[in-house]
Amino acid sequence: MDSLFWQLGGPRRFVKRAADDLREGRNLVFCLPEHSAPRIGEALRRFLDDGSSWAWQKLALCGDDCRHPASFLTRRFVPDFSNTAIANVGTLTNNEAFAGRILWLEDMHSAIWPAWRGFLEEYSHACRARSVWDRTLLCVPLVGDLAEAAPAEDICLAKHVWSGVVDSLDMLVLSSHLLRERAIPGVQKRVLAAVCASLSLWDPEVAEWLTNAGVDAILKPDLTLRMMARDRGWSAERSAAHEMRWSLGMKDMFEGCERVHSAVLVLDDKTGEIGRRVWSGQVGVLFPLVEERRQMILKELAQHLVVPYRTRFGSTITDWRDLEIGHIESQIVGNNLPVSADTRCLLRQLRQIRNCLAHQDTVSRELLFDAVLTET
Repeated sequence: MDSLFWQLGGPRRFVKRAADDLREGRNLVFCLPEHSAPRIGEALRRFLDDGSSWAWQKLALCGDDCRHPASFLTRRFVPDFSNTAIANVGTLTNNEAFAGRILWLEDMHSAIWPAWRGFLEEYSHACRARSVWDRTLLCVPLVGDLAEAAPAEDICLAKHVWSGVVDSLDMLVLSSHLLRERAIPGVQKRVLAAVCASLSLWDPEVAEWLTNAGVDAILKPDLTLRMMARDRGWSAERSAAHEMRWSLGMKDMFEGCERVHSAVLVLDDKTGEIGRRVWSGQVGVLFPLVEERRQMILKELAQHLVVPYRTRFGSTITDWRDLEIGHIESQIVGNNLPVSADTRCLLRQLRQIRNCLAHQDTVSRELLFDAVLTET
């Protein structure tokens, strides 16, 4: 899934902007909420595999020596550096042994971040004196609370914040891919993919959890979402307003609006928003389908339908093309029209689907998977 995720429009644009900054000689800080941007380092490296002259290297920040960034980097990349000399930003930036690399710094944590932050700011300033191709560039992913303590941008230091990156089209493509090989009819597969996307918002793991759990979990996702919340350590108490933070992955900007993660929302869904997200996914596929089938049935029965037709609300329809599903059913029964059992069954199902969606009720699995509702 990770490789596909980084081919989606939003994530791809995000990593492309980061790659462009590297090519222009900027160090990078990534501000990432928890549970986001899976394997972003690998995605960035793949994007740079186009003849870039920098050597890519991952560097784990573990052990006591990483508490002193300048000496930590000097010992690893300047082999002839004297043990009695002082390692600092100047000795690094001016040493040819420490040049031409991209260093991806992994496992940054709060105990060492203050020292690295100061070093990164000073180092980025010193990079101005070196040509772009003579620099070693640092990439620092800051996850969770650390993302809220990122340094300010500078000429040689760019900051990329993971917020509002993924949109509904991205997640629809991903959800459709996850369902592609499932033995599910086409209409139903489109509905399930749309529901997955509506529930997932920006988080690809939601789509993965739901599709792995199966059809019932997609249409009635509460249990799966609660399991996901428990897996991430989220609780109703923790999701109180003062603790519901972007850095924890609990909320994000999504297509211009701040939205709450579905696995957080399900813990205290007093307004029924989870149901509305399921409905939103269904309506986008099923309402056009109902209209398409209505038009098909109208053409089939055009010579039998009678206009003007007076509705039960007192209005009069003079054009047979304006007859709704209920009006067609009424004429079939009232005028005993010669209509096949399949068409009658389809009309009944379309009316039930339309009524559910019109009242913002979700369409049940039983109704959705009725054998009559197939591709034409």
